[in-house]
Amino acid sequence: MEKYWKMSVNDKDELDIYIYDQIGDYWYDSYSPKDLLEDIKAESFNKINLYINSPGGDVFDGVAIYNILQRVKSDKNIKIDVHVDGMAASIASIIAMIGDNIYMPANSMLMIHNPWTYAAGNAIELRKTAEELDKICDSMKTIYLKRFNQTDEKLTELLDSETWLTADEALAYGLCDEVLEEVKIAAKFDDKAFRNYKNVPDAFLNAKNKEKLPEMDSETKAMIERINKTLKYEEVFSYE
Repeated sequence: MEKYWKMSVNDKDELDIYIYDQIGDYWYDSYSPKDLLEDIKAESFNKINLYINSPGGDVFDGVAIYNILQRVKSDKNIKIDVHVDGMAASIASIIAMIGDNIYMPANSMLMIHNPWTYAAGNAIELRKTAEELDKICDSMKTIYLKRFNQTDEKLTELLDSETWLTADEALAYGLCDEVLEEVKIAAKFDDKAFRNYKNVPDAFLNAKNKEKLPEMDSETKAMIERINKTLKYEEVFSYE
């Protein structure tokens, strides 16, 4: 089983971390945020560049990754720049909020929604599950609200509606800092990654690009290459 992240130190002594997969796995032999932390500890760097193109995944793993990166940032007194190369959906959008600067190409998106899970049991057990989901949602809202520039009520409305935010909308809400030039996304996400979402834009369900790409600068080429390495996603069996 491959890790759902990759990382390397670039020639500026900055740690480039790529989360280009579903976050977490729902089998007992999956990699954990602890493994991610060990990989980070093994490197020497003066800044982190976090690149995200993910449909989300396990909420607890995602919150743990956010907290790990927050601790690393504080302990090492470094900055973290986040680049949403294609999408940061569900819990991936929480991880994106760690950025001192969040950059989004014009055709990238953030998706935010309330956490959910599969549940079974009697009425008492199901009420307990609902209460736990409410607590998780409150924790996630706290993270968004560090950046969100409107009311708690407006954020609740967006979460309740499973809202897909364009880069410009994310900028307007304070959830990103700069909208970059649009890039052509050649990768197609596996539809299974979105089976539990209601409002997935067609651009992500049917993203195909068979056109010859025009000449572009090295930075844009590097972004295209990162997106093209997007992995297919496994079935989701836990929180989204």
